[in-house]
Amino acid sequence: MSSASQPQIHGIAEEAGITSVAMRPLFFVDPHVITVDRHANARLRNNMDFAFARQTNSIPLASADLMEAAKLYPIVFTTSAQAVPVALVGFEQENYLIDENNRWREGYYVPAYVRKYPFVFMESPGSDQLTLCVDDVALTKDSNAGPALYDENRQPSEYTNGVLKFCISYHEQMMHARELGKQLQEKGLLTTQRLQIELPGGKKMELAGFQMIDREKFAALGDDVLMDWHKRQLLPLVYYIIQSQSNWRVLLELANKYKAPAGALASVAPIAKEATVKEEPVAVASVPVVESAAPEAAQLQADEPAQPLTSIAEPELMRPQEQKPAQQPVFDDTQPESKDENPQPDRPKPTGNDNLW
Repeated sequence: MSSASQPQIHGIAEEAGITSVAMRPLFFVDPHVITVDRHANARLRNNMDFAFARQTNSIPLASADLMEAAKLYPIVFTTSAQAVPVALVGFEQENYLIDENNRWREGYYVPAYVRKYPFVFMESPGSDQLTLCVDDVALTKDSNAGPALYDENRQPSEYTNGVLKFCISYHEQMMHARELGKQLQEKGLLTTQRLQIELPGGKKMELAGFQMIDREKFAALGDDVLMDWHKRQLLPLVYYIIQSQSNWRVLLELANKYKAPAGALASVAPIAKEATVKEEPVAVASVPVVESAAPEAAQLQADEPAQPLTSIAEPELMRPQEQKPAQQPVFDDTQPESKDENPQPDRPKPTGNDNLW
């Protein structure tokens, strides 16, 4: 991506103005631009867990995620105007990686999109500037809670500046992942797929609305294309994604271990079948995927989370609503804090020296 078309990072808003957004990214409930008027006394809640990531079956991946994600998750692409790589984390609209205590299961990679929550960039209207936002449901006015967004001088805190660097790194890597999707689309290497799935207990369903790399077409690419992708650091990403197709068994194992009826797998008799995947077409309608209304790279837009596979959207940016006067913050301090006294270290606590990857 050329520097001329690279979005500018506006960073932390210096004054109130547009404070809310029309398109909510995946996981976000009440996102707002970070401003001193609204967030001067705001802090992150203590012991934040991964409950926010439970109701999805897929998570967007930036390019730097792909090597680690490919070891554990099947990676596919959205069918939207701009194909985005996503990790499948469940067959239904449920993330199998979240346990009963709202922890990410030990030993499984946590994608950067999850780790950066509750922060996200907003695209300024009529420009390519990006402004940092936060989901207000993750905040509190309790002075004994987590890190503050602003210091005593009403300046962005060290924590907030670290978050900004964290999100800039993520955005750059997501642009690289989008470029991969664009190249694969232009070369005709993405094919729409759907899978027939039988879950524990005999429940049958269909997973649709996603694309996979056509290996035969990839193998037929000319040397000039492969050399170009090598120079642009795209070629290794293709191999990671192809490698990840062996990971469908990981989802099957998770479904069998955590979704099977009690005692089903302990019995040899076929009372409750283990989950199986059949790569064959079925004559039913596909789950729709909402397409982005802004295909060009400098005008990204988040898709609204909806039905099971529509959660594999492009949620890393959002677009604001019309100009509105600044509102007083309304943080729900009645929301109970996590009772988990030993939160996982995976939750992001960026500092000025934090490395996203």
